[in-house]
Amino acid sequence: MSRVVETDKKGRLYLPKETREKYGQKFLEIELEDEIKLIPIPDDPVEDLRKITDKLKGKSIEEMKKGIKEEALESMG
Repeated sequence: MSRVVETDKKGRLYLPKETREKYGQKFLEIELEDEIKLIPIPDDPVEDLRKITDKLKGKSIEEMKKGIKEEALESMG
């Protein structure tokens, strides 16, 4: 999904409530050559890591590689 967001007169960027509820309140801003990216910073990184490792239990290296590749392609749009 994509949508237009705007800054106010002070340059503050407001994200829609649905976005904040889904991704949280903190983001890492990455400035690229011609664009910026906002990467959500989890409230509890350890818990997020646990969730990821739980998904990997019992999977082969090939299955993990395939899953990583699919997620990367999906995140690129």
